[in-house]
Amino acid sequence: MTRRSLVWAGGILIAVAAGLGGYVVGVGLEEGDRLASVIAAITGLAGLGVALYGLKRPPVGAAPEVVAAELAGAPRPTADPPQPMPAAGRSYGGDHVEIHGTFHGPVQGKGTQHTPPSA
Repeated sequence: MTRRSLVWAGGILIAVAAGLGGYVVGVGLEEGDRLASVIAAITGLAGLGVALYGLKRPPVGAAPEVVAAELAGAPRPTADPPQPMPAAGRSYGGDHVEIHGTFHGPVQGKGTQHTPPSA
């Protein structure tokens, strides 16, 4: 949210709270309690509706084919599809770099090639 919308939302919230407080003082605690119960029920139902809509809606940024499949009634995929295994005898790994201390200039790394032991 932008700062402007937060200021507006805060102002509206304060105005509504002041209005409801004035109403409760004017009509009494018993009638104010009834009104608060009705407002809470309506807010709860609205929140339930928004939650159910969020469950039905495709995820934000979903691929177009996922959105089209969901609109057609297909279930959501539960996980990424399995990736193919690398060719026999080959392995893939990553780099592990640890740098400790305080450095006062550029840090340059040295690459090395390691050959795995043959079995």
